[in-house]
Amino acid sequence: AFWILGGIFFFSELLTVAVGMMAVADDEHRFLMKWVPTLHVYWPLASVAALKGIAEIVTKPFYWDKTSHGHLHRDHDIWGPSRPFQRWRNRA
Repeated sequence: AFWILGGIFFFSELLTVAVGMMAVADDEHRFLMKWVPTLHVYWPLASVAALKGIAEIVTKPFYWDKTSHGHLHRDHDIWGPSRPFQRWRNRA
């Protein structure tokens, strides 16, 4: 029974990678294929985040672990000319 269960688990992991590869198979997202196997590390992090949230609700119910946004550097001129949008990936 252990070998059957292990085989089912292995096949399901291969199927998960195959579906992820198919999801990024178009020309626009093909560069993401190399990152599909890392989803096996990314998905369990959702469980860790959920456990952290539950622990914070129990221990600090009124605490909001919020990322601060919108803080500018003092030397940043918000009224000056902005830079044009640049893609982070060059397209051929």
